[in-house]
Amino acid sequence: MHSAQTQNIQSRRPLKVKFSRNEINSRVHKVPEIRFEDQKLTSFAGLVIIQSLFARLRLKERLRTCFGHFKTSPIFGYHVIVMVLMVHLIMGYRRLRDMDYYRDDPMVKRLLGLNRLPDVATVSRVLATVDRESIDKIRQLCRAMVIERIRAFHLWRLTLDLTGRFIGPQASTPRGRQLDITGRRKELEAIIRCFAPWHRRDSF
Repeated sequence: MHSAQTQNIQSRRPLKVKFSRNEINSRVHKVPEIRFEDQKLTSFAGLVIIQSLFARLRLKERLRTCFGHFKTSPIFGYHVIVMVLMVHLIMGYRRLRDMDYYRDDPMVKRLLGLNRLPDVATVSRVLATVDRESIDKIRQLCRAMVIERIRAFHLWRLTLDLTGRFIGPQASTPRGRQLDITGRRKELEAIIRCFAPWHRRDSF
């Protein structure tokens, strides 16, 4: 009797299946047209602006190159997971569990080019396999994109506002360590030289 009940319970459990890439990735990339009229919009309809921005920056293609050294790629590519986190932060969320609030939102899926969003476990699993080389390439990409926009706007002067402390990259804690840069002119010049190599020496 006990074995029959156990077999009946197991038969009602859904089977675990993996989704194919065609089921996950979407071929729709066109930016939807906005019409200001009475219609049903999602809570994240404003992401249409972010979709246009990502397309102009070629963000997905450029992020993909940051992980080109991996021989294998998960179904949800590394660059896709990074874009998921970016959109997650843009929408004002901080905890990964908050992905449940927009998991079925069509605008979020369209922005990311997906038919199905990854779950929290998938995001955590992919992030755990990212190596130092990928992180360094993403930092280089961010720096290059900032410089591109500065040159495009022809900015002749930049004001760098630094407080007395900043977060250093090498530390035992996840957030890094706080370094006191008050009165440390040489260290400050070295920091700015790394992030703004076009600066003038007499600007200090």
